[in-house]
Formats: sequence, C-alpha cells, structure tokens
Amino acid sequence: MRWLFCLVLSILGIVFLALLYHIVGSGRAEPHLKLKATCKHGNLTGICKSKNLCQSNLTSFILEPCNEGDPSLVCCPLEEMAPPNRLVLTESLRPKRTPGEKANEMCMMYAKTAHKNSFGKKKITYIDAEPLIVGYGGKNAKEKEFPHMVRIGDFDSNLLEVIWVCGGSIVSPQFILSAAHCPVTKDNGYAMFGTIHTNDSPDNHTVQISEIYIHPHYNAEENNHDIALFKLATLLKSSEIPICLDTGISVFNSMRVTATGFGIDKEQKVKDVLQKIELNIVDQGVCATQFKQSIKNGELSFPEHSVCAYHENRDTCQGDSGGPLQVRHRWLPGMYIQIAITSIGVNCSLNVNLPGVYTKVSPYIGWIEDIVWPA
Repeated sequence: MRWLFCLVLSILGIVFLALLYHIVGSGRAEPHLKLKATCKHGNLTGICKSKNLCQSNLTSFILEPCNEGDPSLVCCPLEEMAPPNRLVLTESLRPKRTPGEKANEMCMMYAKTAHKNSFGKKKITYIDAEPLIVGYGGKNAKEKEFPHMVRIGDFDSNLLEVIWVCGGSIVSPQFILSAAHCPVTKDNGYAMFGTIHTNDSPDNHTVQISEIYIHPHYNAEENNHDIALFKLATLLKSSEIPICLDTGISVFNSMRVTATGFGIDKEQKVKDVLQKIELNIVDQGVCATQFKQSIKNGELSFPEHSVCAYHENRDTCQGDSGGPLQVRHRWLPGMYIQIAITSIGVNCSLNVNLPGVYTKVSPYIGWIEDIVWPA
C-alpha cells in the first residue's frame, strides 16, 4: 500500500507544480488579447500592437507579449504611442494636487515680474493695450502688446532655413503652449520670440526646441485633444513674459476674445506684422451643428473640449494654428489669460459663415501643470 500512497502523492505534486506554473506565467502576459486591446504593462496602461510599431521614446521598456507564445504582439505602454521625437505624459505619472492652483500662482508671479520690468530700470516688456480697432480682418499688433506670442517653425535641410508654420504662447521660461497638429519635430524645431515682425528684426531671437509633449489622447483623425507643449533648449530671459492660463473662468456666448497670429490673410499672404482680431464666442451646440453640416465629406470631426469663435469677415487662418485665443486679465494690467488654442477651421470663414474651432485650455490645466511645473 505504501507504493500506492507514494504514487498518489507524486501525482498531486505534479498537478500542484502545473497550477503554480500557470499562475506565475499568467502574470507575464494577458491571454487571448487582440490587436488594439487594452493591456497592463507594470503600473502603466498600454495597447496591444505590433512590436515593430512600438517606439521607445521615454525610456527602455522590456516589452511583454499580449499573449503567451506570440511575441509579435506586445503590450505597448501609452508613453510609446507618441509619434517619433514627441513625448506624452499619462495620468498615472501625475502628482496629486488641485488642478489650476500652480497655474494661478505662476500667473501672479509673472505679473509681478512684468510690472517690475515696466517701471524699473529694465526695458518695458508690455503695454496696457488700447481697445482693439474693429475693422475688416486683422489689424497690426503693437510692440510688446502680446509679449507672450511666439512663432514656431521647422528647419528645412533642403532650403537651409526655418519654415515658420505655427504660433504659440509662452507659459513659462522654458515651455511654449501650442497645437498638437503643428508639424514640428524636436530635432529641427525652433521658436522665435521678442518681436511682432515676420522679417528680420533686431528685437527677435530664436531658441531651439528640445522636447515636444503631445496630449496622450490626441487623435489627429478626429481632431480631439489638439494640444501640445514645446520645451525649449534654453531658458528665456525675464523680459519674455508668459501668458496666464485659464483655470476655469466663465466663457459665455457673445463674449469678446482676441486671437493673434502670424498666419496668412484673405489674399493668402503673410503680413509683415503680427495680426490681432476680435472675435465673439459662439454657442457650442450651434457651432457643432453648423460644423457637421458644412463638413459633408467627413474629412473633419468636431472635437470635444473645444470652444468656437466667429465674427463676420474675420478668422484665424493657415499658419495661426497653435496661437492663443485670449482675454485681458481683469485685475493684472498688461496680462492676458489664454482660454483656448487655435485648432481647426474651414476656408478661414471668409466664404462660409462658419466659426473657427479652438482647443479649450481649462480641461487640460492639470496636464499642463504637471509637465511645466512638475514639483
């Protein structure tokens, strides 16, 4: 009988080891997952995709297969889903704090710096701008009227010059806020500051872009989450005053807002001077309906977290993407609050009565703070 007892004990031991191997092995891969399925990569969320398409941008990952025995399909962390030379920051990496608190604190600090520079020994860095002159299309901005305004471009190795393609706004001495669809790479990207002129000016200076952060949920096909941050290779001087960010001010219908940009005008020409236009906020529901009815070919989708602005014979146009939609700060002289980012539009609204669509800043304030002011 002893031999029978030993045989049963051996069989139970083999079954136990098999179960143990299955449990341990299952922790390494999630079985039966398909392409584009959500998976877990350590503490991060990922998507199952081809190993060849999983780029390594932030750091070196040990890519685990989505299914055991199939190394061709791996769990690609969301950090890896960014286009080449661009970075994303997932919610799991964010510190815990109240969104908007840091942005409001920095707004006050930048306002104090602007005030000190204006009335101290340093060169004036802003003016308390007069009301915008309402007229046809855009008007020339004044020197130092929008000191936060930036031109963003990409160096063309064939032409051996920077092609300026987007606008942006200074949000800190090392970061620019712009649109995710702006066609710039960190290897060839540049930002120009300090001038309202598009031609050579003694006041302007150019800084190379060192990193580009796009929102982790940016979708180019649906135009959703069209927002990006451009990190500069060097810190800006204190004379370059950042814009304040909207942390939740009331945006209402017919509210007057100002858009600025270096883009083309209705004659498809680039002006020599930064342009400013006054627009009115349009009801979101009405705007979405008009937009969907006008875009019948399905090439563009109406994005979430957006705001619409319109005025007859005025609009932002090609080259203005990424620039700020702003209002004056009510109690900080010379400062502006950026409520949105120029995103998409149709034919510059000159031949169709369609509002421009802008990415609203306040829903992304936590994401911005965690990159620009991580501590």
